[in-house]
Amino acid sequence: MYIQVFEYIETFFLLLIRISGIFTSAPVIGAESMPAQVRVMSALALSMLLLPTEIAMRGPVQIPPQIYIFGLIVIKEILLGLLLGFVASFVIEGVKLAGEMMGIQIGFAMVSVIDPESQQEESIMGSLNYLVFTLIFLLINGHHLIIEAFNQSLRLVPLGLVNYNGNFVSEIFNRAPEFFTIGIKIAAPVVVPLIMLSVVLGIISRAVPRLEVFLISFPLNILMSFLIIIYYMDDLVRYFIYLINSNIFDEITRIIYLLR
Repeated sequence: MYIQVFEYIETFFLLLIRISGIFTSAPVIGAESMPAQVRVMSALALSMLLLPTEIAMRGPVQIPPQIYIFGLIVIKEILLGLLLGFVASFVIEGVKLAGEMMGIQIGFAMVSVIDPESQQEESIMGSLNYLVFTLIFLLINGHHLIIEAFNQSLRLVPLGLVNYNGNFVSEIFNRAPEFFTIGIKIAAPVVVPLIMLSVVLGIISRAVPRLEVFLISFPLNILMSFLIIIYYMDDLVRYFIYLINSNIFDEITRIIYLLR
């Protein structure tokens, strides 16, 4: 294995560059909360494991003698790895957006925690959704799906060569707003009943002015929201599994085919 690494150092280097892009931007395996040492060692180990397959399939990469051409090839490999992870991250942003909408309606807008991934304040419900999604992602081996999608990228887009048609950029931008749709779908089962509860409490406050509706609305919102979350948790888990298989793995595969 080590002899092959030194013998085909150019191929190994380009392979490592593409993998490093995924371990920088992909959900869960590329999260900032994962130690950098773990991501670096994982990228190195995966590159060493895939190197014999790449050599057997296509042979060593022929590096042009011009330095500037080699630099362009390296940039292409970095961008391709980052792109594959970036496409998969749309789902994560949708999951966090759903938590933001749920938290605002529940009344947790004034309460926030520090997200270790973005180093910014995030709502409690956003963190809860992200933790549940991460747990499901690991339970169904979602990281294996991302590695399999990367393996497909090696078969369809050879190292050192990236071709794409004119619709490629528009496809990426057209898919970007999808995280709004994901967020609304996840948050709707909680947000809609809470809006109806607020309407009912508003009617009660007009009918009985002496009743302090504000004092009871906050605990009622929390109680009702968590009862709803517990009730539809099974459906939420199934939807997360669907997102991992469809909006992450299938979407990365579709983008790879656009790059052929």
